[in-house]
Amino acid sequence: MRWQDAETPVAEVAARLTRCVTAVHWWDAETGAWRSWFPNADALGVNTLAAFQPDADYFIFAVERDDGGADQACERASGSSAVTPSA
Repeated sequence: MRWQDAETPVAEVAARLTRCVTAVHWWDAETGAWRSWFPNADALGVNTLAAFQPDADYFIFAVERDDGGADQACERASGSSAVTPSA
């Protein structure tokens, strides 16, 4: 997903999308390393991605909700799926 808005904390965006987000990843070309964010990950050094930056591409992973309910922010797929932001 290409982020088109202003710099925004990843946790804030994930909360707006859906509770089924399991991970967000971004390739930092400057350092040659992946930066990641995982919900509820409290261990030091796990969440290395704090905010979405304008005009950057992100990989957002999600799983189907346990209740099987429809969720407009998650595309249905087997296993995991990409997430599309809803306006």
